Amino acid sequence: CGKNYEIKSPRMRHSKRFEINFRAVWAQMVTGGGSAKLSEQCATMGIPGMTSGTFSAIEEEIGELWKQV
Repeated sequence: CGKNYEIKSPRMRHSKRFEINFRAVWAQMVTGGGSAKLSEQCATMGIPGMTSGTFSAIEEEIGELWKQV
């Protein structure tokens, strides 16, 4: 369509991470995906993904939060 949209994402209260990244990793974790799958999905939509290192760091943060529940 030739239009560009800007998505503003706040940082998480308990983390320095942006909420959109945190939720993207969470979605991959609960659906059996991973870093490569997220990168593939982002590329398909023409949006930048995240590095596997960033994905892993967020994944660890989520794991720690799940331990607190």
